[in-house]
Amino acid sequence: MKLTAGRIEGFIKRLDPAQRSVLLYGPDTGLIAERARMLETQIVDDLSDPFRVVDITADKIKETPSLIADEASAISFGGGRRLIRLRDIGASQLLAIQQAIEVPGVKPEDAFILVLAGDLKKNDVLRVYYEQGKEITAVPCYNEDEKQLAPLVAAMLREAGYSFEDDVPRLLAERCQGDRLIIRREAEKLMLYVGEENAYITLQDALACTDVTTESMLDDIVEAAFAGDFQALYRHLHKAYGQGSEPVAILRAAQRYVTRLYQVEGEHRAGKEDPQAMQSLRPPLFFKRLPAFRKALMIWRRKGPQAIAGALARLYEAEAQCKNSQYNPAVAAERALMEVAAQARRAA
Repeated sequence: MKLTAGRIEGFIKRLDPAQRSVLLYGPDTGLIAERARMLETQIVDDLSDPFRVVDITADKIKETPSLIADEASAISFGGGRRLIRLRDIGASQLLAIQQAIEVPGVKPEDAFILVLAGDLKKNDVLRVYYEQGKEITAVPCYNEDEKQLAPLVAAMLREAGYSFEDDVPRLLAERCQGDRLIIRREAEKLMLYVGEENAYITLQDALACTDVTTESMLDDIVEAAFAGDFQALYRHLHKAYGQGSEPVAILRAAQRYVTRLYQVEGEHRAGKEDPQAMQSLRPPLFFKRLPAFRKALMIWRRKGPQAIAGALARLYEAEAQCKNSQYNPAVAAERALMEVAAQARRAA
């Protein structure tokens, strides 16, 4: 079964007992882990129970193709539904999974197979099998943007008994670039930083505490692009790819940057001075990044608001290409950023 985006959260929170297997796939490993845990706890109360929980890797399946089917048909000691967790799975394990799901006599209440995979293309046979099958479902786990993650941060802080300035959840969501594991780690670190005695978190607390390594790396890329610095753009971009940054996350950082340029330029045209307009940005600009932002603002002001809007449209187009199996995501992102840099160079 294939789910629409609006149905995913409800499906994960209230798993249909008739489901035999679920495939979790996508680039956001943190979201995969979080959704996996939500499903697992609906199958088994004690995830450390060796009689009801089995972990199988792709390597083990390669050695013993019938292993999944054997585990699915086994009866747990003491009774109860068994959880069979498959890790690092790809198309080459599809046949073994099919055989396990279709074992005669095994009912959904006997065993549940949870498949954890990486980022699968639209035409990947494993993804297609789960999207088209009955009593099995494919669940995508894509990187979320700050609009989707900010409410999650706010809920986490409130559940822990903390109140906060309005911009705190948005800042954490923006800096953590759509990875739920990172955002939970940063939220927990922030709560420890503030302490239990003073359960109020200010924006300055969040700025001082959160890990800016990833954000700083993305800022370097975006600033180089909008300043027209090809050498720096190429260097920072390939460093980010080498450290595992996703092309979509890089493009979204660039989109946010354009939006900020557009906002400040709009307020400038309405009569505001630049410093005042920049102070109104939320979350605020990191003070070390102000000179580069001012430089980019001057460059793109000379090009005009239509050019700024055009750059944003090109970045949105590149993100759509990243999600299309006909394109290489890294190449699509790099090409769009190079085009932005070329425009900036002509106006610099």
